[in-house]
Amino acid sequence: MYLGCFQDSETSRDISGPQVTIAELSVEKCATQCQSSGYPYAGLQMGSICFCGDSYGSLGLSIS
Repeated sequence: MYLGCFQDSETSRDISGPQVTIAELSVEKCATQCQSSGYPYAGLQMGSICFCGDSYGSLGLSIS
């Protein structure tokens, strides 16, 4: 389920679990990969980087 856009920082990631790189990445592939690895949340950044984690939103909603 899509939850919105959230702030992120290179020095303090909002979703702090493992980063996953998948060929031909999509929101669905990112979410599926994170779920199969035991993480309830997935974040796709720039259409090519997938972050998995146990929580999200610590840096707030994106304003853009």
